[in-house]
Amino acid sequence: MIKSSLALSEYEVFSDFAGNFNLSGKAVLEIGGCLPYEYIKGCNPKVWVAVDPRNEDKTLNEQYKSVKGFAQLIPAPNNTYDYIFSCNAFHHISQFEQAVKEFFRVLKPNGVVYSNFGPIWSAPDGSHLENVNYNGKVYNFWENRIVPDWYHLIYNCREIFDILSSRLEYGLAKTIAEYIYLSSWLNRMEYEDYSRILKKSPFKIEFFEGTTELGYEVTLPDYDNPYEWKVKEWKERVGDRLNDYRLRDLKICLRKV
Repeated sequence: MIKSSLALSEYEVFSDFAGNFNLSGKAVLEIGGCLPYEYIKGCNPKVWVAVDPRNEDKTLNEQYKSVKGFAQLIPAPNNTYDYIFSCNAFHHISQFEQAVKEFFRVLKPNGVVYSNFGPIWSAPDGSHLENVNYNGKVYNFWENRIVPDWYHLIYNCREIFDILSSRLEYGLAKTIAEYIYLSSWLNRMEYEDYSRILKKSPFKIEFFEGTTELGYEVTLPDYDNPYEWKVKEWKERVGDRLNDYRLRDLKICLRKV
């Protein structure tokens, strides 16, 4: 049975996927990554193809290959795959609606999309610092939580820089502000965007839920914030939708019918 959960690691997400679906003899497309062959070989899929713009075009054996490509333009004929699997990738896909159309195109009838990913942009930690390198140090949100809850939604690039630079080195504050608002690594889609696109798609939505669980400890610098009043203003504007903004990781299961 599929349940909402954090997308903590690719192994845990894959184990949940393989525990819910029989992959033996099936054609599986992985979107946004390249799982180690050791994970999947015991499930004996007919073929596993991993598509990601960071991948190399490489065939390991008849069963497994990686492909350099994009979710919005999947290099495969119609009705090719039984399953689409994705771990911590959907929140990085720009033109997500086009990607969903491609998922439907390449899946066989009754085929399934399974994805677990986050934190999404509308989450408290949706600023999603990941592999941000500054002066030889790498910053990840689960190790170095720098941006307070929803600040990336409440403030603009200049305001975030002003707040962060009250306690952080100038160059680090600038690097983080640029990453949050200017990096192509994030698609900046909120929960309601995913909901709207999936409901509009031809897929049958079998599961679409999120979790508010954090999964790591948070210790934040004591910033000087000259824009503190904007927090209350934002929460009043969000109103009854605040619970949607508390959702961090989403799990999705779609079926082509």
